[in-house]
Amino acid sequence: MKDAICPLCGSYENEKSFSEKNYDVLACKSCELFFIYPYENDIHEKVSTNKYDNLEIIAPYNHYAASKRYYKKYFPSIENECKNAISLLDVGCGTGYRLYAR
Repeated sequence: MKDAICPLCGSYENEKSFSEKNYDVLACKSCELFFIYPYENDIHEKVSTNKYDNLEIIAPYNHYAASKRYYKKYFPSIENECKNAISLLDVGCGTGYRLYAR
């Protein structure tokens, strides 16, 4: 999306992974960050006050397909980094796709 700016590196180069509700999940081609678009200024307040009891995935096939693309692209390098790890720390927001191996 040409008008979507990566909140991490400021790049306009991104690709759509999937859409859910009224948002697109985009992947930055420069820094590989996954981010939502459009990004609302008050999104953190909405997330902190949201009730997750009734959370459902609107388009499970799209969600599953995006997860498969992610794992095909990144799992080999994650697996290589974690080969001799004794523990893992997963740091992320929502997707949990960021791993740190020790």
